[in-house]
Amino acid sequence: MSLTTNAISRIKPIYDYLKAQQENEKALKTMEIGATFVLITFFVIFAIRPTVLTISSLVGEIKSKQLLKTKLNQKINDVIVAQDLFSQVEGRYDVVNSSLPDHPSFYDSYNQIRYSIDSNISIKSLSFEVNSVKQSSAPTTNLKTYSTSVNAIGPFTNSISLMEKLLNNQRLINVSSISFRNVDTNTPSASPSAIASGGISTNFKVTFNYWPTTNE
Repeated sequence: MSLTTNAISRIKPIYDYLKAQQENEKALKTMEIGATFVLITFFVIFAIRPTVLTISSLVGEIKSKQLLKTKLNQKINDVIVAQDLFSQVEGRYDVVNSSLPDHPSFYDSYNQIRYSIDSNISIKSLSFEVNSVKQSSAPTTNLKTYSTSVNAIGPFTNSISLMEKLLNNQRLINVSSISFRNVDTNTPSASPSAIASGGISTNFKVTFNYWPTTNE
């Protein structure tokens, strides 16, 4: 018994030492793992996170620039198409502008009526209602109109021809009202041919359209 007790007493310090070493190794490994996690957390917070944020910001900027580039390319294409269309109609601009001018063109309106009247019709009065310049009720909000009132004396057939000439004229107009009545033979402005042919007095109002490029 004494031999066994002596052997155990000799082995026990070795066992305790080994056990303490094992505990130390475990503590060391635990510390190493903890330190590793701390380092990983530090690296993620102070190294990877800013990098990820920077990359995300760069990706967002790249997408934004790509979208901007697409829009700019579309606008450039629109400008090119507009230039191409303008080059096609540039030579006919005067024709387009005479149909729908960018200003009232009162003098041109007067000439349009005057040149539509033949020698068998005489103008008793012609007046522009300048104060009637207003916005048209048409869907195109920039379109404006003004009216011209005319009283002409002549044969009925010539008056009808006058209306046809006005409506077939190049400029866009609208005959808003028209009335006929017998000519008074005592009317000083009535031409002899108009009276001799049983002429009538024609009163009509013409509305002229124009499309100003700037707000008036």
